[in-house]
This record gives sequence, structure tokens and C-alpha cells, in this order.
Amino acid sequence: MMQVLKRWGLGAISLLLTVSLSFACSSTADESSVTSNTTDTRPVEHAMGVTDVPAVPSQVVVLDTAPLDAAIAMDVIPIGAWIDETFPAYLGDRTDGMVTLGSAGQPNLEKIAQLQPDLILGSKVGGEAVYSQLSQIAPTILTEGNGREGNWPEQLKVYGDALGKRDRVNQLLAKYQQQLETVRQQIGTPEDTVVSVVFSYQNHFGFYSHTSFAGSILKDVGFARPTIQTQPISATYLSVVSKEAFQDLDGDVIFLLVNDGEDTLTYEEFAQDPLFSQLSAVKNGQVYPVLTEVWTAGRNILAAQQVLQNITDALAN
Repeated sequence: MMQVLKRWGLGAISLLLTVSLSFACSSTADESSVTSNTTDTRPVEHAMGVTDVPAVPSQVVVLDTAPLDAAIAMDVIPIGAWIDETFPAYLGDRTDGMVTLGSAGQPNLEKIAQLQPDLILGSKVGGEAVYSQLSQIAPTILTEGNGREGNWPEQLKVYGDALGKRDRVNQLLAKYQQQLETVRQQIGTPEDTVVSVVFSYQNHFGFYSHTSFAGSILKDVGFARPTIQTQPISATYLSVVSKEAFQDLDGDVIFLLVNDGEDTLTYEEFAQDPLFSQLSAVKNGQVYPVLTEVWTAGRNILAAQQVLQNITDALAN
């Protein structure tokens, strides 16, 4: 589940030479276009320092689903994205025609350069190792985290600053607060409900803690969490547990993360398992399957809105 980020060595040098030659051989018209796009700039503070970006970026590349989600929410459609395998279905047709830029753990620098972006958005988690190469292609803005540890609103603000859309960000976050209040009213007393977020992956099992992306939203609503899920034992945002410790997964309600592949348990497989079937949430019919791509991969405002909708669909009175 956890992607191993590859460091760049000679391969990066080779790609960087290709990038340099590409720019050196550009036509005069292309050079004029780049110059005109970058004449008006403004400074943006981010995890790597302060970078001047175009006043109105028009050719944006993103390095993860989190900035992709954020950009689309701000009505900016990136020309390319480095994502894991496929675009999230919850983003709908807004990713149609978007170029993919490498496989998991390895953005394709040459392919990024060929798109001639005027702005690159990402995080240190996936972009720090190649930041210098990316910065030679286009101004690159990286956030400190990638939303997995629940700090997605701060990252949304950084992306908003980079895109010149801070007013739009404020509107989105205000709408999120309104949605939270609506969910609280529909549920009644969320603080009286203990909610567990459970994952399975290739015969491994565990939970997402209160500091995860999904956990931050549950906290915003006001739900209680199982004690063990507020004290993760192996990581800051998720913990793997042995199947024998299956009681650590229980709660009044379980949101079970599933996807369309064969590497996670289906709701039926989970509910019919000899051990998991003993959980009180299973016995009481309070297990709700939700999509991994939304609850763990989206990690920004559109995914957060969808999480709130899932909660409402499951628990609203």
C-alpha cells in the first residue's frame, strides 16, 4: 500500500539533458509564448521556499490526486497528471483527455517537459527528490504533506495561492463548513456514535486513524472514534493489525474501504468472515462499504465533499 519513492540518479541527468535540449531547440514563436506567459508573475510561499509563478497559469501539471482534486475544484483543468494507474471515477469526465505522466513512484520528467507547463503542483512526498529537475521545466509549488495526515485544507490554500484562486478556496472551505453543519443536523448527535474506518489489502487488515484524511473529516463532523484508532500503533495515519486483533476494528459503525480490484475484501467477504462476523457493527448491520479512491486517495476538497455525502447516505435520520 505504501509507495516507495525512487531517488533519481543518472536517469534524472539524462532526462534533464533531454529537457534542456528540448527548450534549446524550441521555435522563436514558442519562446515568445513562454516569455509572454511568465512576464507577469507573483511570489508564492510553499514547502520549498518562495517561487514566482505566472499571474494566471494556463498550462498546469499536477503530481498526485490531491492537487488534481484541488485544481478541478477551482475550475482549473490540468493538462497532465502523475497519478497511480487510473483517474479517480469520482472526478467524472473532468479528466477526459488529460495526459498521464508516469507510473507510481516515478513521474516522467521528459513527458512533463513535452507538455510545456507553466506551473507544476505537487507535494514533497512525491516531488522533493526531483524538485530541481521539475523547477527547470516550470515553476514548481510543493506542499509539505499530501493530505494523508488530515491537513488537506492547508494544502488547498497553497494550491489556491499558486493558481491565483484564493477567493475560490475560501468559498470552497465555507461551503465545506456548511455541509458539516448539515450532516450534524441530519445525524443528530454524532458524538454518541463510535466510527471505525477499516481497510483490507492482500490479506492485511487495519484502520485509518483520527489523523488520516478520512479521520479528519469524521473529527470535523464530531464522531467518536475507537480508542485504539486515536492512538495508532505503527504510523501516524494508518495502522495494520493482526487478524487475531480484529476487535480493534470494531465500532458502532464501520466504514469499509473497498475498490474494484481483487486486493480488498468485498462487503460480503468481510461480513461473512468467521472472525469479522463477530464484530458488533457487523451483527447490527452497521457496516458501509465506501470507495478507497475517495476516502484515502482523493485527499482534498472534492473527495471531502464525497465523504460527507457517503456519511449522510449511511447515517442520516
